[in-house]
Amino acid sequence: MILREIYIDGFGIFNGKTIDNLNKGINIILGENEAGKSTLLKFIRYTLFGYPRLREQRMSPLNGGNHGGRIKALMKSG
Repeated sequence: MILREIYIDGFGIFNGKTIDNLNKGINIILGENEAGKSTLLKFIRYTLFGYPRLREQRMSPLNGGNHGGRIKALMKSG
């Protein structure tokens, strides 16, 4: 699977965030402490594999937006 675009409507510190310049292969995310790197990883993990059952573990939006977003990916089958 190749991630093409990540859109976060509301998740943790992110609100209306789009990451669409992802390339085939390895992409490196850089940022200062508390910039949201781990939050982005949780969003990807939760969106692809399921959100925790407990509501307080789901990273509610802190800066507005509806909880969730979407990931556009290209599957190996095309």
